[in-house]
Amino acid sequence: MLESADTNKDGFVSRDEYIAARAQNFDRLDRNHDGFIDQDDVPRRLRERKESNDRIAQLRAEFDTDGDDRISRSEYAKGPTTLFDRADTDHDGKLSTQEIAAVKSALRRQ
Repeated sequence: MLESADTNKDGFVSRDEYIAARAQNFDRLDRNHDGFIDQDDVPRRLRERKESNDRIAQLRAEFDTDGDDRISRSEYAKGPTTLFDRADTDHDGKLSTQEIAAVKSALRRQ
């Protein structure tokens, strides 16, 4: 998602580009297209896996601002930019290709 977020093709991903890309990613996560990301969007075969449940719980903790155990499009789009902030190591408000590569590598190691 990070590489494709560079919509103006300047070689950097700005915070605004990141937020716009995340909003577009909502439809992929909202698998049942009910307007919310919740446990029902986890494929049945993955529901028994601890990692899937942990990921949904992590998303709820980060984005579910109204406490209804689901994440709306608005909550997701306007939520914290934790990944962006973590990747923006020089704190210039944009991600370079090097910063994107570094955060992808760190995520793979986790």
